[in-house]
Formats: sequence, C-alpha cells, structure tokens
Amino acid sequence: MLERADARSAAELTEQIREAKITPFTAKDIVLQKRSDRLARLYYLLPGFARRFFWNYLLAHPHLAFSKMGNVAITSIGMMGAASGWFIPSSVHPVCFGISAVVKKPVVVDDRIVVRDMLHLTVLLDHAVVDGAPMARFVSNLSENIKNGVGL
Repeated sequence: MLERADARSAAELTEQIREAKITPFTAKDIVLQKRSDRLARLYYLLPGFARRFFWNYLLAHPHLAFSKMGNVAITSIGMMGAASGWFIPSSVHPVCFGISAVVKKPVVVDDRIVVRDMLHLTVLLDHAVVDGAPMARFVSNLSENIKNGVGL
C-alpha cells in the first residue's frame, strides 16, 4: 500500500512498487482472504435497505467517509492481462483512477505512424465535488505529465 504518496518522491514510490512486485505474498497480504471482523460480517447480513442507508449516510457526511476510506481510489486490471481498452470503475470516492494495461498501439507522431506503449487510464471525478473546468485542466495536465514522464 502506498501511503503518504504526496510526501514521497517519484523515485521512492517507484522503488516501493518494484519491491512490492518481487516480494512474495503472504496470507495476510491478500485482502479478499482476510477474515472479516464481526462488524463486517454483520454488514453483509443486513437487508439491502439498511446497507443503502449506511452508504447514503456515509456519502452525506464526507468528513466521516474521508476518515474511514480516504478521498482517492486507485484500481487496476492491468496486472490481470493486456486489457486493450478502458474500463469504468465504480466508486464512492470523489476521485477514482481505473488503470488498465500498457499495450503497444499505432499512433501518429510528427505525421508518421509509429508503434508506442499506450496506457489506458480512466479518471472518475465527482462533479459535485469538483467543477468541470478544473477537472478538465487536471486531466489534461495529468495526461501531459504521464506522456512526458514528469518526475521520473
């Protein structure tokens, strides 16, 4: 897990990711196989209307939601294979990144068709939290920074 990524350099984050790739998983690392605590098990026993009430309450109180879940979600299907396209993640977070795989694709560069590595990245931003113009600038800047390898 990358915590406090804002306080680390790109080199530090890259090194942590590289280390995570070569470190063998243990039973405690696999989230889906962790034993649920009593409260989590109780949640799944609740009827649908009670679970919806819980989520509506959490969404109506963003400070509580932030304290429990943070405000950015990142999910990836790229590690599961070469998915050549975008996917739309579903999230209650105001910002969610859906990262697909890096695949080779033909692109036009200086009026020539060349093969380049392309990353399919979906960015979901909650319009109730962020206005459209800042969203567009953010996505445009993010795209340029990724394309140019800023910080690497």
